[in-house]
Amino acid sequence: TYPNKFHAIVIGSGSMKTQLLNRISEEKIDKRVTFFSNLSTLEIFDLLRFSNIYVSLNRNGNLSNSNIEAMVAGKAMIIPSSDNQTGKDVYTDTIIDNEAVLRVNNSDNIEEIAQAIIFLYKNKKIRKKLEKNIIRVTNKYLKSWNDRISWEYKLISLILKGSKTELNNF
Repeated sequence: TYPNKFHAIVIGSGSMKTQLLNRISEEKIDKRVTFFSNLSTLEIFDLLRFSNIYVSLNRNGNLSNSNIEAMVAGKAMIIPSSDNQTGKDVYTDTIIDNEAVLRVNNSDNIEEIAQAIIFLYKNKKIRKKLEKNIIRVTNKYLKSWNDRISWEYKLISLILKGSKTELNNF
């Protein structure tokens, strides 16, 4: 019954799009999924604003632009766990703690992802806690463009000055 209560928005056109479209057709849920591609950042944030849960299927790492956009939008996020064997996202785990996201073993485990979506759907309190905590993480680690440029300008100025003492204290 739960799939009938959801509407999935898929942003992008990755390598698995054809396979996903075929599966959607087989499951006869064409009206429950909408695909978007080639969107501006503003359009992406408009879609994120209307979303309750963001699911990342990214196999390349959890600090992708798409995930960062969802973080900035304050979405309850489901992301793949880090991989200790390859080291992928091990450092990211130190930035994005388990209070800020719900992790699944990997992006290939469809059943686990479905259960995670249902869990967050049924547990609004937990969803709201994740939203609050991802904003906390975002505010701590992601700086505005102006702050970032100001920091880089100061750093470059110190490098050009050649002051090792000031650089060490920076």
